[in-house]
Amino acid sequence: GKFEGPGGEAGKVTGLSTPEVVRDHMWDVPRPSQALAQKLQKEPTNVRWEAPACLKDGGPVVLLGLGGPAKSGKSVLARAMSEQLREQGREVAIVEQSRYEFCVGQYMCSAGVNESMFENPSAVNWPDLVKAISKAAEGVAAAGSAEAPSFVILEG
Repeated sequence: GKFEGPGGEAGKVTGLSTPEVVRDHMWDVPRPSQALAQKLQKEPTNVRWEAPACLKDGGPVVLLGLGGPAKSGKSVLARAMSEQLREQGREVAIVEQSRYEFCVGQYMCSAGVNESMFENPSAVNWPDLVKAISKAAEGVAAAGSAEAPSFVILEG
């Protein structure tokens, strides 16, 4: 196809084209070392957590989760939502998952460079994160009610 705009200038692709099989990199997909892979296999697959009573249905606190890829604006959105809710007289606590992350090891990536591994469920200290959620919920519970709840925003 051709790459042209409405007046013949450069623009969008029109017409037929053929797909090409082109890799956008020349290196293999990153893989953890054998030692790291074994370490990750030993990590627990779940964490027991009893949500505090204030978070149960009809309670005075709403737990709102914001998830997404790294650097996608979750923290900015959490702060903006918090400001809007506070302007409405609501009590808000933000719990940032990144405060409970740690490096679980390294893996070999493009060009043979070792990268620290944070983007893995094993990199989160889940027991401490759920404790922080409970503490935040209990901290804002007194200001909320079923009709006008307080909020805990879990961002990560």
